[in-house]
Amino acid sequence: MVAIRNAGISLLTLLFVASLGVADDRTAADLFPPSTILYAEVPQPKSLLEVLEDHPLRQRIEKLEGVRDAYNNKQFLQFRVAVAIIEARLEQTWPQILESLTEGGIAIGFDAQSQGVVLLVKARDEEAAPKLLKTLIDLARAAAKDAGNPDPVKSGEYRGITVHQADQARFATLGRWLFVTNKSESGKAVLDAYLDKPETTLGNNPRFLEARSKTGDAATAWGYVNVETIRNGGIAKALFAGKTDNPVAELLVGGLLDTFQHTPYVTASLTLDQQHTRLEFATPHQQDWTTEAREYYFGPDGKGRAPLPIQIENQLLTLSTYRDVSTMWLRAGDLFTDNIVDQFAKADSTLSTLFSGKDFGEDILGEVHPEIQLVVTRQAYAEDAPKPAIKLPAFAAVFRLKNPETVGPDFRRTYQSLIGFLNITGAMNGQPQLNLDIEKEDNYQIVSATYLAEKDASDAGMKIHYNFSPSVAFVGEHFIVSSTTALARELAQAVGKGDRQASDLNTIVKLNASGIGDILADNRGQLVAQNMLAEGNSKEEAERAIGDLLGLLEAAESASFDLGTSAGTLRASIEIVYAAE
Repeated sequence: MVAIRNAGISLLTLLFVASLGVADDRTAADLFPPSTILYAEVPQPKSLLEVLEDHPLRQRIEKLEGVRDAYNNKQFLQFRVAVAIIEARLEQTWPQILESLTEGGIAIGFDAQSQGVVLLVKARDEEAAPKLLKTLIDLARAAAKDAGNPDPVKSGEYRGITVHQADQARFATLGRWLFVTNKSESGKAVLDAYLDKPETTLGNNPRFLEARSKTGDAATAWGYVNVETIRNGGIAKALFAGKTDNPVAELLVGGLLDTFQHTPYVTASLTLDQQHTRLEFATPHQQDWTTEAREYYFGPDGKGRAPLPIQIENQLLTLSTYRDVSTMWLRAGDLFTDNIVDQFAKADSTLSTLFSGKDFGEDILGEVHPEIQLVVTRQAYAEDAPKPAIKLPAFAAVFRLKNPETVGPDFRRTYQSLIGFLNITGAMNGQPQLNLDIEKEDNYQIVSATYLAEKDASDAGMKIHYNFSPSVAFVGEHFIVSSTTALARELAQAVGKGDRQASDLNTIVKLNASGIGDILADNRGQLVAQNMLAEGNSKEEAERAIGDLLGLLEAAESASFDLGTSAGTLRASIEIVYAAE
């Protein structure tokens, strides 16, 4: 009898709680229709707001002169007045209002069937959202009345729920939820799901659940894209086209296009704290999805790996990747449109002539291993060297040759012929001449060309040519092409210290953000002048704009990008590390 009585009490308690709506623990995804193809959520906005409140980037932004001026303009002052009124009516500070309104999470999605966007915000309790919504509506109506305008907010009912409309936006409160959409059909779908609790929603879609299970709980925000529905619906056709008219885009992301032809979904997760921001994309990946024409991207059996990046002084950027450029060049007919294929054929003919009749795609590019590295550094100009008015960074590419003993001399002769050709065309156009030089050490050789100094250069600096001393270096099996002799020498010494190890990634990019700011600071005068011409600003305004840009760059210490495949998943991540105050 006691057990029966206790069971009865428990049942009554559950019924009572359910009648109050407290037991409804559905997530936002449970209210979105299964036809939702784009979805993003912030599960714990309070944590995000706390990070943003004391984030070093925010502090730097607020110190910028342009931002400080914006705080004093008419529009921002009107916004502050409106916020003060809301705070007074709700008897809470603005941070407290945001926290109570969003405590249960924020979600936004796009429904393919209704072509509508839906925003759902889950409040702390069933009072927070209605109180804020009523306050906003009252303010909008009061402002319209003072201006002699008609009521901007229309109200009606749908299945017993009051729905408001202002322009194209429809909004309502559903228990703890604040609901906003731009399409009536989208609104009806969400309201029906809230009232009827259908068996089929986005939240119990198997594909969505699979995607959600592969994302850690630590993410600040998470997103989902139903790629299969987008692909089958003919949306973003260029993304799923078999051929492209952009060789650079093909080289950068071509291998991903084959994955997008088959993958069911893509997820994105954002992790944000005061030290760094990391954005990661992930999608299912199978090697047999990669066509033969695009094997150049991930390598045979998907095992192509980038070498670990070279480390040298004053480094701004390094890119280390696996790309079999020879295979891409030879399979141009399968990858590119007819117009681009014709351009490849013309380039192949010209380059084959330059390389003494050898086929460029097979005999030249085919002699280079797929592991490629690019390096960019800040230049240091010698005291007695010509200094250009515009100072550019130095850059170089590092390759490995399959047969350095036979192909190395061909590359050296071709480089020397190219310098001779540049001198002839330069002399015809009044450009400075290049002087060839050879530097030999125990384990490397550098062939370089240096521009002869102009005798009549102005005090403002010499031509942009003096940023360059084009050079090639040979270090064992490594071949280096550099914009300057100094960088070629530094890379030759770094490479000569030992074999480079492979990473477990396809592509690695590392950026020294502070170094970018140094390059811009070197050219501050030129940037100010360009801003004055392009924007029509005064010198003082231009100085302030460039100063704000440099100040913002100081907020970041470094940035990186990684791309790789493992365990049936393709991942790409972007990370920014912030500088300490």
